[in-house]
Amino acid sequence: MTSFAQPVAPAISAGDRHTLLQSLILHLAPGAAITLAYILLTPLLLALGLPNLLTLNLVAMIVLVPVELGILFRDGKRRTGRLTLQGVVLYRERLPLWQLLVLAFGVLAWSGLCFVLVAPRVDPLVQTTLFSWVPGWFPISTDLAGYPRSMVLLTLVASLVCTSWVAPVVEEYYFRGYLLPRMAHLGAWAAPLNAVLFTLYHFFTPWQAVTRILAVYPLAWVVQRKRSIYIGILAHLALNTVSLLPGLIAWLVQP
Repeated sequence: MTSFAQPVAPAISAGDRHTLLQSLILHLAPGAAITLAYILLTPLLLALGLPNLLTLNLVAMIVLVPVELGILFRDGKRRTGRLTLQGVVLYRERLPLWQLLVLAFGVLAWSGLCFVLVAPRVDPLVQTTLFSWVPGWFPISTDLAGYPRSMVLLTLVASLVCTSWVAPVVEEYYFRGYLLPRMAHLGAWAAPLNAVLFTLYHFFTPWQAVTRILAVYPLAWVVQRKRSIYIGILAHLALNTVSLLPGLIAWLVQP
């Protein structure tokens, strides 16, 4: 039986391990591409009357998904000569349903507490002290007041599909199924480094760094020790979906 206390080496050869430089590039490059696209598109779409939250969803679909899946399938093509994730995305251990749900709920509860209790106290302080120079249009706003009801609904539905369902699955395949196993040779440092680099990958919300590291580290830790990305996928999906509930409720009760 797999020990929950000790990480298990992934089924990859020494030649497939990523160096620290490779890990840095592969973690951060997609985030740089996403942020660049967001910077270029947001002013244009704001001028058309579209909220920047909708822009983020668009960027997720035209940059995040193609870039991260592209890296995965390219590696599969290199290995087998065909487009496949076999041998590319690891940590796919099947767990009993009860164990999967318990672990995912535990990760979800911890992450949720971080965003509810830590974020309101820490994020604004970091934003005003370190990132006061950021243009006013740059921070992603979830406040959709003043937009037409139809635009609010479009933005919420797009957020539900793009950044609550599609993006989390792709990110978990990429960051915890592909990158994390190739850092396992770092031992106890693999999970925290993965959490830190995943946080830095979010260049478009740098003021959330403290909160996100606290929220993501247990997810990476559990995924590595149980060798199951399904824990991370379920928790990530649930967290992003729950975060939309206030907006959906507000839309439903709006006269």
